[in-house]
Amino acid sequence: MIIMRFKLLLVILLITAINMITLADSNIVNYDTAWTFVYDGGKANSGRNIYDYLFDVKASSDGCTFCIGETRDTSEMRNVLLIKLSPEGKVLLKRLYRFEEGGGGSSIIRAKNGDLIIGGYRYGDPLLMRTDSIGNIKWSTWYYDSLKSKSILLQSATINSLRETSSGRIICAIGEDFPGPAVDPLDNYAAYLEFDSLGTMTNWGEWWEEVGYKISGFSIEELSEDRYVIAGNQAVIGINIAGTKTWQNSYSFWLDGVGTVTNNVTRVKKLRDGTLMVIGQAYEANCWTSYQRLSYDAWWSPISSAGTNAAWDTTGRQGGDDKLYDFTQLNDGKIVLVGKRSSVTDAGGAWTIVTDSTGENILWQKMTKIMYGTDESGKAVTPYSVCATPDNGFTIAGLYNCTEENGGPNGFVAHFIPKEITGINSISATLTNNFNVQSMAKGSRVIFNVNTDSPSPTEITIFNAAGKTIKTLLLKNNGGDNNSLSWNCTTIAKGLYFYRIKTIKNSFTGKITIGM
Repeated sequence: MIIMRFKLLLVILLITAINMITLADSNIVNYDTAWTFVYDGGKANSGRNIYDYLFDVKASSDGCTFCIGETRDTSEMRNVLLIKLSPEGKVLLKRLYRFEEGGGGSSIIRAKNGDLIIGGYRYGDPLLMRTDSIGNIKWSTWYYDSLKSKSILLQSATINSLRETSSGRIICAIGEDFPGPAVDPLDNYAAYLEFDSLGTMTNWGEWWEEVGYKISGFSIEELSEDRYVIAGNQAVIGINIAGTKTWQNSYSFWLDGVGTVTNNVTRVKKLRDGTLMVIGQAYEANCWTSYQRLSYDAWWSPISSAGTNAAWDTTGRQGGDDKLYDFTQLNDGKIVLVGKRSSVTDAGGAWTIVTDSTGENILWQKMTKIMYGTDESGKAVTPYSVCATPDNGFTIAGLYNCTEENGGPNGFVAHFIPKEITGINSISATLTNNFNVQSMAKGSRVIFNVNTDSPSPTEITIFNAAGKTIKTLLLKNNGGDNNSLSWNCTTIAKGLYFYRIKTIKNSFTGKITIGM
């Protein structure tokens, strides 16, 4: 009994010591919007607003950005839209590529020699074009009906993603339109096309599923010189250089008992350490009515190059209708994810998340409004693409659904830069009493939901019963309400643990039981 009381006293002393620890006065990294740009194509001859979309953005080494999308001219004909912006967000170049039957751009990359390679559609058929650095077309081509007497492509297919490989080839992922605000992306078709640098097709492959919405071509990535991976809808598909499928897997996501194996994978990319990462959204349980009425939970996870899950489980955000469309890795290794939240409790805007290099820990997140003209809401924003920039920031592009008097649907671009915040002791943030700790239903993750009365850096430290620090989580810019941090406890031994949640002004300690 004496020993047990002594241990209890040690625990009390441990908690007291934990509460005495203060956050360091070191600079805290935040991200601020450096500039925003809205592209408004004006009105057509009929007087109606022209629809403008920006679907992809890429940065150059000099800090400029190239955006590709779709607009309509005054005759209401659809055109491929190319825009180049300066590091300050000023328009340096605008090109409209007009095709007799109409068209649009979905993906853009900068080739090793500085050329621009653009993918999209022309009258519903996959369109690929190459230009010089200022948008002058070198060649363009599109595919339909047949090739060498073989039926190869689904009508109304689009090049949603493309890459220049290490050997200089161009590889494309093809499917229905990438998920958009007014487009049902639940097709069941994916295709792969490979071209040489002059636009000659060298390899191809395509796949259908008989039922359901299992596959699509939303994203493509190079694994090695002769191995690629395509993602879309529920599936991630490994293929070889000849377009032969080598593996196919789907990924499930559950958070607090909510989720389903029916997921929508929107992107697959390779991180700098060689890990593949996929993002998307899971359909919430008991909400399958129609595509337009589904509720989603955003998720992201690493996978192996053979299609199997890596060591740690999926991370995600639950609540409302949350979607992720793209991600990138910054020069310092951090990962940026962009998407949309439609929860009634959120302020609206472009949803941006920054994690550490593993993707496990959320460091910063923000809902950014995009203001234009007399539109004071700035909330109706869908970011489709994000790219890293040389200033260790990032740029996002997408759709801004303005009010009618402000041009209706317009394309937007927003550039974020890291901002050093000093004097953080001047921030007075008190933990409110309605935060909670949630354990995952599968026991593999603990979710800390933390609310404060004002923005503040927030630190969560987990200790074992002996007082040893097991994990430290840092939310560098706690925005006040509805902030969450997650702890992957898959490899943690069963038992009792303590945690401390701390802001600049005060802290709170508690205990959690893992696996018991």
